[in-house]
Amino acid sequence: MAEDMDDTEGLDAAEQQLVAQLRTPIAVDTDAFDGRVMAAVQRERAFGRAGRRASHRMVAATTVAGAALAAVIAFVMIGGGVDRTAPEHPAKVVHSALSTVRFTLVASGASQVAVAGSFNGWNATATPLRRIDKNTWAADIPLGAGRYVYQFVIDGHRWVPDPQAPRDPGDDFGATNSVVTVAGSGSA
Repeated sequence: MAEDMDDTEGLDAAEQQLVAQLRTPIAVDTDAFDGRVMAAVQRERAFGRAGRRASHRMVAATTVAGAALAAVIAFVMIGGGVDRTAPEHPAKVVHSALSTVRFTLVASGASQVAVAGSFNGWNATATPLRRIDKNTWAADIPLGAGRYVYQFVIDGHRWVPDPQAPRDPGDDFGATNSVVTVAGSGSA
C-alpha cells in the first residue's frame, strides 16, 4: 500500500530525525483544556457585549501572533532556506535519486584500504576498497542525495582525507574530512 511506504527515504539523517519528531503524537490534557474553555466562556459572559468585541479583537490578535510565531519557528527549524551544511569549497556534485559514487585512493604499500564516513557510521571496516592496480584502490558506493564527509582508512589504523576531494572545514575532533555531495534528481 502507498500509505505504508516510507516517504523519508530521500532525506538526510537530520531531516529524517526532524520528521520523526514532528510525527510524534503530543499528549493533550483534555481536562485542563476543557477547564480553560469553560473559564473563557464564563469571562465572556461576565464582560457582556462590549467585552465580547474586545475579546474577539484580542483572540484575533493572539491568533495572528501565534500564526506568525509558528511560521518563524518553522522557518528557523528548516534552516531559514539556507543550507548550513554546504561546504565552503565547491564539491563534486553527483545528480540522481541514488547515485553510485566511486571513491579511489592511490596508496602505495598499503595492504588494505577502506572508506569510513557519515554514510556508514564512520565504521572503518564496513566499506573496504578493492585493489584495481598495484597502488590504486577503489569502491563504488550507492548514496542518496545529501552531503557526506569521509576519510580513507589505510591498513586499519591510518586515517587520511581524500586528496582528490574538497575538504570539510573541520569537525569537533580536529580532523579534516573530505566532502562529497550527491544532488537529488530534481537539482540542477
